[in-house]
Amino acid sequence: MASQLIVYMIAERERALAEGGRTPRDSWGRAAAGLTDALTGLWLAPVTEPSVRVGRAAMRSENP
Repeated sequence: MASQLIVYMIAERERALAEGGRTPRDSWGRAAAGLTDALTGLWLAPVTEPSVRVGRAAMRSENP
């Protein structure tokens, strides 16, 4: 997911710049800072514990 975020963000910025459009951040440095914040949030987001998950696989393992 991180690699897709990196590639997509850079491609979208390049596309907007090539078309003469506006970008959410006014420089590559600020775009990199925003991308770093997004990746950090993604990596540090809370994880649902396996015992809390609900799904077919979880139900099958609880009911042998």
